[in-house]
Amino acid sequence: MKGLDDIERRVIPARKDIKERKRRRLCSVVGGAKGIFAVGLAAALFLLLVTCNIDSPYTELLMEKVSSDSQGEEVDGARGILDESFGGDGVVTHHNAAGGDSSDYGYSVCVDGSGRIIVAGSSINGSDNDMALWRYLEDGSLDTSFGGDGVVTHHNAAGGDNWDIGRAVCLAEGGRVLVAGSSYNGNDFDLALWCYLNDGSLDASFGGDGVVTHHDAAGGGVDDEGYSLYIDGSGRILVAGASYNGIDSDMALWCYLEDGSLDTSFGTNGVVTHHSAAGGDNLDYGKSVCLDNNNRIIVTGYSYNDSDADMALWCYLEDGSLDTYFGTGGVDTDHNAANGYGNDYGWSVCNDGSGRILVTGESYNDSSFDMAVWRYLEDGSLDTSFGTNGVVTYNNVSEGVNTSAGLSISIDDSNRILVAGVNYNGNDYDMAVWRYLEDGSLDTSFGGDGVVMHHNAAGGDNYDIGYSVCIDKIGRVLVAGYSSNGTDNDMALWRYK
Repeated sequence: MKGLDDIERRVIPARKDIKERKRRRLCSVVGGAKGIFAVGLAAALFLLLVTCNIDSPYTELLMEKVSSDSQGEEVDGARGILDESFGGDGVVTHHNAAGGDSSDYGYSVCVDGSGRIIVAGSSINGSDNDMALWRYLEDGSLDTSFGGDGVVTHHNAAGGDNWDIGRAVCLAEGGRVLVAGSSYNGNDFDLALWCYLNDGSLDASFGGDGVVTHHDAAGGGVDDEGYSLYIDGSGRILVAGASYNGIDSDMALWCYLEDGSLDTSFGTNGVVTHHSAAGGDNLDYGKSVCLDNNNRIIVTGYSYNDSDADMALWCYLEDGSLDTYFGTGGVDTDHNAANGYGNDYGWSVCNDGSGRILVTGESYNDSSFDMAVWRYLEDGSLDTSFGTNGVVTYNNVSEGVNTSAGLSISIDDSNRILVAGVNYNGNDYDMAVWRYLEDGSLDTSFGGDGVVMHHNAAGGDNYDIGYSVCIDKIGRVLVAGYSSNGTDNDMALWRYK
């Protein structure tokens, strides 16, 4: 069975106090992933995962709203039961956002201060792909005050009249909605950022028309792609991804100001890139970005060593320089989490509020892939109080015999760790959610054994994939992804109570 990175060439388908914890519940923390699963995914062209976090002046307003709405509530977190008050059975799906009557994908989810749920992704328009953005009310119905029917799409951000993909979504000051991803420019892909107002219209104060793109971060003149999005406390917009350097790909990190211009005080003209984190002088990808307690910028992804891929972590200071206190020169890698001496990938990263850094992804176990979670201390060393030497792995949620992968990670108010992803069930794939306690043991109060899964959301009795997880203001768990409808794919959104 091939891992995520091997298949993307064919398929498309990222506490210091109570305030910090509540901030994290308003975001999607999802890593971007390259590739996914050989079984039943031929209709998709890339696997896309994303990260969204909220850390901006608007966060304070959101926190006031959450605090107000949560007065008098005693919330112990979700129990892993689908919430029937959401869409009737705990699941909603959507098809045909862009009018092509074909596949729709959800790659990132976040929740605003009013409890509305925002999903970013893509939708086939009949010939290629549009970036798509859905907004739902708390009951699972589309919010018709957003774009007229609860859905907006955008095509041709980079001028190539072809593929546009939204991989990450976040809220910015004033209720603006930011989406990061990629857009075809006529020859290859540019990094793309879209900025929407609360009503679903593009914000013309951002880049002149609500959209900015960037090309050639690493100097290779080809392919820049954004996988993950984070807004810092100053309102700066951080995007992690990759850029072609002329031979292979570098990890790339862009820093934008609130008006959509690059922050020239960051790195070189607003951009930093890094190559060969694992020493193999080959591919490096940034798949997810967050901030730690010291406002350092943490990126996870993967880097090739001499023979395969290592999970990689980069740590940057606010000016875009690597923090040499972290790991080795600001970089750390890990190999062989599942003892298979193969590929290890980091798809999503978050900070638990105590300064510890959590990464989820997958690791080869000598025959297939295990879902993996790593926990690091502030200096970039693995936290040996977590799992086995700082790592936990899991395989076979559905009693299948093949790949499991963690694609998104988040932390709830009790510092429990939520991971969303996918698990092979013996025939195809189920959406899976794991919940871990702080010591790395599965939380048996969630779903009975710490794991829940779901199959057949869209009625196609085939694969279901969870790309992004977040926690709403009363502790309910939301997962966005997609589900086969029998012919193609529907965007899918699950909610657990």
